[in-house]
Amino acid sequence: MFINKKPHIIYCFKKKYSIIYQENGPKEFFYGFDYVKNYLPSLSISSNNYPKNHPLKIVEKILAQLSKVGCHFQIYLNNKELFKSNPNSVIFGVEDGTSFGVLFFKLIGVLNNKTIVLIQGLHDRYQNYKFFRWNKPLVYFYAKLLNKADIILTLSKYEKDLLVKSFNLNSEKIKVLNFGADLNYWNKKRVSSQNTS
Repeated sequence: MFINKKPHIIYCFKKKYSIIYQENGPKEFFYGFDYVKNYLPSLSISSNNYPKNHPLKIVEKILAQLSKVGCHFQIYLNNKELFKSNPNSVIFGVEDGTSFGVLFFKLIGVLNNKTIVLIQGLHDRYQNYKFFRWNKPLVYFYAKLLNKADIILTLSKYEKDLLVKSFNLNSEKIKVLNFGADLNYWNKKRVSSQNTS
């Protein structure tokens, strides 16, 4: 197998959203990929569907029912060769489910890449009693996954503080990313027309 010694940044998306990939679509949902690829070797992959009859699909369904958070194992399963041939690359999971899918394979020792994850909604589900705050094994599982990340990005200091407290994380590894909007796309004219339709 060819091993690429030159590091890349591998962006992991859940799927190719049509609004993003349309010509002149909003750029914020690329999470910097469209900018970074101009300066650093970068790859973009999506999780797609599971390999036929794969048991981890059932595991993800159970996790999603218990926690309301996805764990997209298929991001690794469908891209094994790419990950194996890029051991020096940095993996960036751009949303909760894809991030947890990558971190699971890091937890079990299959991946050793540096990993950056963006966690956007886990604290909402954890804080809500009807989801999984009461489920200590599940909280432990997500804490173990999050501890495998090299850097965790959150969208606010409030979320950062909740993650530190709820999952016993090192605050030094959590950075706040102030999420912006593509003002070339979300201009006054477009927003007005969508509000009236």
